[in-house]
Amino acid sequence: MKEIIEQLKNADKNTVISVLNKNDALTRFEKNVIYTYLFPEPLKDMELVDIYKRYHKDHKPTEEKNEMEILFLLRAYRTRQYRNYILHLLHAFIQHQDLIAVDNSNSSEGLTCGICGKELHVWDEPGDRETLGYYSHGQSNQDLCLDCIAQLCYLDELLKTIEGNNYLTQYEDKRKAFGSI
Repeated sequence: MKEIIEQLKNADKNTVISVLNKNDALTRFEKNVIYTYLFPEPLKDMELVDIYKRYHKDHKPTEEKNEMEILFLLRAYRTRQYRNYILHLLHAFIQHQDLIAVDNSNSSEGLTCGICGKELHVWDEPGDRETLGYYSHGQSNQDLCLDCIAQLCYLDELLKTIEGNNYLTQYEDKRKAFGSI
C-alpha cells in the first residue's frame, strides 16, 4: 500500500479511483485505506463520535479487527482537526501500553469513551467488560473503551505499514519540545 500511496499522492480523485478499480491485487479494504489516506474528508467537531454512534446502531462494537472502524480512525487521523487528537491517543494508549481500569478514585460521573462515546463504568461497578473504562496513567486525561483501544492498535499497525515504524516520533519530539512528556 505504501508504494501505491506514494505513486498516487499527487493524482486527482478520478485517477486514483480508476487505478484502484483496475488493481485486482488489492482487497476492498486496502483500496479504501488508500483512498481515505489520500483524500480524507473533513470532520466537524464531535463528528467522529456521531459516526461511531450511527455505525454502532447496526454493528456491535468488538475487539476484533473492524475495517470500518479502522477507516473511521484513519479518516480522523488524516484530517487537520483530529490528527493531533488521534496521535495523542496512539501515543498514550498504544505506545506506552500502561492501561489502567478506571476506578472509584477517578470521577466516574458521565464517563464516556473518547472515541465512540459509549457510556463506561468504573472497575468496581457491576457490568460487562465491554463498558469498562480505561485510561493511560500519566499520559492522557481521556478514557477509552476496550473496543476502541483494540481498533487503535489496528490503526497503529496500519500506520506503521504506510508511514513507517517511527511515525509517532515526530509527534513525541514536538511534545517534548513543549514539555508535555
